[in-house]
Amino acid sequence: MLARVASNLFWLNRYLQRVENTSRLIRVHANLLMDLPSANPAVSWLPLVSITGSDQAFNDLGTTSDETGICNFLISDLENPGSLASNLNIINANLRSTRDCMSTDLYEAIKSLCNQGRTRAIKNLSTNSRQDLLKFFELQSHVISGAMSSTISRDTGYLFLQAGGLLERADMTTRILDVHAANLLPVDDISDLVPFENLQWVSVLRSLSAFQMYMKHVRKPVNGSDALSFLLQNKQLPHAFLYCLHGLTHCIGTIESNNNNANQPNEITELGNLIEQVKHADIAVLARNKQLLHEFIDQLQVALIDISGTIASRYFPPLDLKSS
Repeated sequence: MLARVASNLFWLNRYLQRVENTSRLIRVHANLLMDLPSANPAVSWLPLVSITGSDQAFNDLGTTSDETGICNFLISDLENPGSLASNLNIINANLRSTRDCMSTDLYEAIKSLCNQGRTRAIKNLSTNSRQDLLKFFELQSHVISGAMSSTISRDTGYLFLQAGGLLERADMTTRILDVHAANLLPVDDISDLVPFENLQWVSVLRSLSAFQMYMKHVRKPVNGSDALSFLLQNKQLPHAFLYCLHGLTHCIGTIESNNNNANQPNEITELGNLIEQVKHADIAVLARNKQLLHEFIDQLQVALIDISGTIASRYFPPLDLKSS
């Protein structure tokens, strides 16, 4: 497979995951705000900007920090490279060079997401129409996942698609835990968020499509320690950090086996080290200490950047080392 095609497949699924995850995040956050004290800045719309990594673009554009301004910035603003509309443009561009690597069903599902999504995203959205659009993005993303799973061969192209999706899921999990969870933890015992702490962790679980599975497998009322452990260390939940790392390890190992390159290591050292770090983390301590949680998540994010760089340098053209 050409390095450029492998790169485009990898980033195609990263951007598909960003569309799904960002859509769910905005929708769930809107529902959370209806149940929390509106005066507290920790539960405003601004955390969504930080979660999506768009702080610099937000400040440069001078967007208003109210609900309408931030939702438009995250959904339809083409000047924001992290908006849903901008992501759809990138997906559509990558789709041209990767069409031969996918089935007709998968291609048409992605094309439908781009065409319908871009048309609807640029309109002035009321609260109800915005929620409908976000739900469309989520449901169409599930259609794409189903087509990807059931209609294409498990060849090298599929492995690069999967690797990109898994890395992006791991990244989004850390972003939500770093900003959405850590910022919502009560600073002290008199914080007005104390009575709502478990409700906020429910929102974190819902933002990662993990609430129902948490209730099924953990079988406890939602609390910070158990939720954090479930989202970081569970090996069966698709959005759990450790699940994504194990899946990524499998993809890289299989790609190397298919290449039959005896001189190339079949694993990424940083990936194995990160798995061990997460497995042995003291989750109970992290859940109680906002600053320690932030520092730990920051270490995970730096490690993911290193892993992405190693994948790019090993398989993709040199310019892709600067992809983001």
